[in-house]
Amino acid sequence: MPAPTPLTPGKNFEEFRDELTAARDGGQPWFVLGELYSQALATAADADLPALRTAASEASRLSGGVLRRYVVLLNRLRAIAASEGLTRDALLSRVFNAAEVAARIYDLDPEKGMTALMDLKAGAVTLEALRGRLAKIPVAAEPEKEPEPKRKAPSPQSVARGFAVVRSRELKAGFMLQALEARAAELWAPDVALRRRPGTRFYTSHQGFEIVAAGTPVRRLGGVELFILDGQEESELRYFEGVFPSYLVLATFYPRFDLAFSPSTPDASVARAVDLLGRFGAPSIGVLRVTSDGGVDVLVEPKGPPVPDRTARYDVLTQ
Repeated sequence: MPAPTPLTPGKNFEEFRDELTAARDGGQPWFVLGELYSQALATAADADLPALRTAASEASRLSGGVLRRYVVLLNRLRAIAASEGLTRDALLSRVFNAAEVAARIYDLDPEKGMTALMDLKAGAVTLEALRGRLAKIPVAAEPEKEPEPKRKAPSPQSVARGFAVVRSRELKAGFMLQALEARAAELWAPDVALRRRPGTRFYTSHQGFEIVAAGTPVRRLGGVELFILDGQEESELRYFEGVFPSYLVLATFYPRFDLAFSPSTPDASVARAVDLLGRFGAPSIGVLRVTSDGGVDVLVEPKGPPVPDRTARYDVLTQ
């Protein structure tokens, strides 16, 4: 897959438009177009997003909705690969609609989904056959819920704003994960994978990952939490200071733990993380910052084991 030039604040869209047009005219598959669009979305300034979407649609001759589906599926397949201990692009295949169906199968039944994804990768199954497999998977009925009191429906404008915020964060998290995966051997060890941290009653798994070594049984080399603090500087700083103590505790269950910040995180929050680690004396915690060009800056390198060391008590997290 080519390495597209990421957008940075203020960059002219012509270069991006040319890259996308060349990919389209060259017959590149959907995931190449999705990669170009994903990187551009993740690194563009918020004010540039409307112009970026227009440029992408014109260059690719695809609707904004189709391009969004490319990005969502690309990120989903990479997340599945990471959770299964596979290389980042191990599950990508050229037939977009079939890949969407296979990913849906995985969401309903991971074992059957992996079979579908691998069959599709090998060219051993058709879209029609995958749809047949999907139709045979029973969908669990949702439990009946108590009727909720009626409340005023949100306006279309507020729904759209909320959706845009969530999608923006998903894209930025995907961009960060891609950058960390590219540097995984240098940051942690060769032959490791980033796998989403299991959600527990104590910690969510939305932006938390584990660094696991290849092979069985699972050997956890570390943990990493993604911080995308791109709101107002003062409020984001308060948020980070509020959650910091919980990650001090979480870090003691891993040999190493990294706090990874997005390119858009205000400098004050990153500097505060470095300062707090020094004040609390957390030798096993590092600070990373993903840059707008997809690199990773190491601001604090872990210097020792966790204190106290709870790595042998990992099961406590899932009880």
